[in-house]
Amino acid sequence: MKAATIIVVLLFASKANGATLAKKARESGCTEKPHPIAENLYKCTTMSGEDAFFNARTPTPAEKAKESGCASKPIAISATLYKCTASSGQNV
Repeated sequence: MKAATIIVVLLFASKANGATLAKKARESGCTEKPHPIAENLYKCTTMSGEDAFFNARTPTPAEKAKESGCASKPIAISATLYKCTASSGQNV
């Protein structure tokens, strides 16, 4: 019952602030890439081996670029793939 309570709190807390997937994964202690369960609901495994569930919105291309360390505006290569230049001068 305790785990269910924690899950509900995480769902409501993350929905309220609209955090991105990467940010919520870090905050939840994910040790692997989160897997979608339903619309905006994700699951991952934590360091202790427990499952973490959270709501997160899909980040925009600009937010993904910022999280990846882009120094330039992202350029669309396809509908879901973007390219940019990092501050080091390398393509990301």
